[in-house]
Amino acid sequence: MTDGLRLLTKLIEEGNARALSERGIDESWFESTEIPVARFVLEFLRSHGQLPAIRTVESRCGTRLSTDAVEPVGYYLDRIEARMLQNSLRDTLNEVSRLIVDRQDPRAALELARVQVLRLSSRALARDMMDMPQALDLVLQDYEARSSQIGLSGIPTGWPTLDDQTDGIKPGDFWAIVGRIAAGKSQLLVKMASEAYLSGRRVLFVSYEMPLLHMARRLFCTAAHIPYRQVRFGQMSMFVRDRFRPELEWFRSRPGRLTLLMAGLNSMVPQVQAVIQEIRPELVLLDGGGMIKPSDRSLRARWEQVSSTAQEIRMLALVENIPIVVSYHFNREVKGNDTFGSLEHIGLSDEIGKLATLALGVFRRDAAWQRPEKKRGRIRPETERIKEPPILPGEPMVVRCMKGREGERFEFEMNFLWDGGMDFSERPPRRQPGQAPQDDIWQ
Repeated sequence: MTDGLRLLTKLIEEGNARALSERGIDESWFESTEIPVARFVLEFLRSHGQLPAIRTVESRCGTRLSTDAVEPVGYYLDRIEARMLQNSLRDTLNEVSRLIVDRQDPRAALELARVQVLRLSSRALARDMMDMPQALDLVLQDYEARSSQIGLSGIPTGWPTLDDQTDGIKPGDFWAIVGRIAAGKSQLLVKMASEAYLSGRRVLFVSYEMPLLHMARRLFCTAAHIPYRQVRFGQMSMFVRDRFRPELEWFRSRPGRLTLLMAGLNSMVPQVQAVIQEIRPELVLLDGGGMIKPSDRSLRARWEQVSSTAQEIRMLALVENIPIVVSYHFNREVKGNDTFGSLEHIGLSDEIGKLATLALGVFRRDAAWQRPEKKRGRIRPETERIKEPPILPGEPMVVRCMKGREGERFEFEMNFLWDGGMDFSERPPRRQPGQAPQDDIWQ
C-alpha cells in the first residue's frame, strides 16, 4: 500500500480535513492508483464540507484503503510532500535539459526554472499561511484546551512568578538569560534543567563553559539541596554524608532524561542540531551563547558572529519545535553591575533582544530596586552609574523581564545560597513602605 493511500486513510479515520487545506494538497501530490481516490475525496470535501467514509471511498473507487496506517498524519504528509517535490524537480530538470540541448533556448530554460522554483517555494510558505477564519479556529481550540487543563501548558521553571507570567516554557520559544560575568546565569539554567528533569521531561544541557563533572555536580546538588562546597571538596558533614548516596540514587531514578554535553569552543549550531535530532529533547539549554561559532566562517567581526548564531538558534527552535534557553553577557557598560542593563546592553548584538521571545536580566537586588534620586539639583536617571559594594555570598538576586513577546512585564527576587542547601528559590516580595501586614499576599 502506498503512502498516499495511507495518508488518505488516516485523514478519513481522524476526520482531519484541515490538513488538506493547510498544506494546499491537490491531485499533483498523488501518483497512478492514488489519483482516482484522491480526486474523489477532494471533490467530496468541496461538495459536502467533510470527508467521506472509508466504505464509501472503497465502493466508489474500487480500491481498498490501507489497514496499516499506524503512523501520525504528519509523517505521511511529509513523505508525500517530499515525493511530490522530487517528482516536480525531476520533471523540471528534464524539461530544462530539453530546452537547452534540443531547442538551444537557454532563456526559456532559465524562465521555466525560475517559475518552477517560485511555485514550489510558495507551497512551502503555504504550510504557515491560513485565512482568518482558520486562525480563529486555532484561537478557540487553544482556549478550550487551556481552560480544561490543570497546571502549566509548558515546562515548569521552578519560580512561581515566572511560571504564572509565561505559563511555562513552550515549544518554539527562544529565551535569553542575560547578566554580567559571574552574576549567576549558568546557575539559573541549571535550576531550569533540574526542574524540567524532575518533572519527567527530556532535557539537553549544553555548556560552553563548564566541564561535564561540574555540570553533573551542580545539577545534582541543586535538585537534592545538598551544599555544593561540601561535595566539591569532599568534606561532607555527617548529616550530608548520610543523605548523599540515597539522594544520588533518587536523582538517578527520576522518570525524565537529562543529557549533558560539553561543547568545544569551535562547535556550531548544526552540531547541536544533530544531537537534538538524535535524542529528541523537550528542552534545550545552552550555557554561553556568545561562544557559539556561526556556520558562516566568513564572518570576522564578533558582533556579526553573535548575531548570526542568535538567528540560527531562533530558526532551530522553530524548525525542531522545541524551546531553547540561552545565556548571554551584558556588555561593558554594566561591568561591576553598577549600571542598569536592558536589551541594548546585551553584549555584541542587538539581534538577541529582537529574536528572543523572552529576555530575562539577572541583577543585584539593591541595583534593581534603586529608584531615581536627586543629584546636584537634577533627577539622576536609572541608567546612570551607581557605585556599589562587591556582591556578598548569599546575597539575593533579582530576575527582571526585559522583554516579553506576549507583553509580560515582571520581576522577582531569588535566593542565591550555595552553602545553605543550594537554595535558588523565589523569595517573598518585599513589603513596600506603608503596606499593612495583612496586605502581604505571601502571608
